Amino acid sequence: MLSKDVSEQEKMLEKIQYLFQIGQYGEVIACSEQFGLANTINCDIFYIQAMSYMHLGEYNKGLELTKTIKMVDKDYIGAYMAEAYIYKKQGEFTKEAKLLRKIIAHIEKLQIQEKSKCYQQSLSEAWSLLGSFYTMTGQPPNALEAFFTASCLEQDEKKKIQEYSNALFVTNYMADISREDMKKLHAGFQSFFSSTAYFPQFVESKKTLRIGYVSPDFRQHPVAYFVLSLLEKFNKEKFEIYCYAASEPDVVTLGLQPLATKCGI
Repeated sequence: MLSKDVSEQEKMLEKIQYLFQIGQYGEVIACSEQFGLANTINCDIFYIQAMSYMHLGEYNKGLELTKTIKMVDKDYIGAYMAEAYIYKKQGEFTKEAKLLRKIIAHIEKLQIQEKSKCYQQSLSEAWSLLGSFYTMTGQPPNALEAFFTASCLEQDEKKKIQEYSNALFVTNYMADISREDMKKLHAGFQSFFSSTAYFPQFVESKKTLRIGYVSPDFRQHPVAYFVLSLLEKFNKEKFEIYCYAASEPDVVTLGLQPLATKCGI
């Protein structure tokens, strides 16, 4: 085994992390091999290599590295997360979900033992992945709970909003959700923007209320079919509807245009 100075390893780790962040996954592997880091017992390096192999489609090599990491440090959460991502890429969704539940239980146990919020980011990420699994397998109530939990655990404000948005999205598949629950969920989402400055309301009375929609999905897309019934039901004597498509128009776009007061591409 090649012996490496700690500072040199840290520099190489920074370089490998940078290569991974810019999507140069082949370079990550090549760089590791070139400097002998493939033979260095460093869980962080092994983790980045495993994820790089996943992106390159070399799933078995990635899984082998996760096994190696767990032998070195059984509590290295990144190894389990990498394994879950690989299962997702392979289409092994049942294995992925089973592993995610174990990851969540394991992190919660570690947090109790260490009396800290260790691995909080991984915990949020695991709940988010589980939410995606529930959405894909037709379990929207479970997906709603998972995404909402991910949002509560997430420490990054932008990601917190994104996870909450995911939770709201799955309510589109819940025919029996009550109006009161929907009101609470949307009020919760609005609270993220409580400090946002609003334009002052115009005091002059108007006969119609103007509503604008901007979307890349005013085209051959599932969202367009949800919007279709919405646009059809607007009372044109009370509302002016403005639709702006942030995409190239197609036959569906042309079909939606007559339903709006004004359209734009």
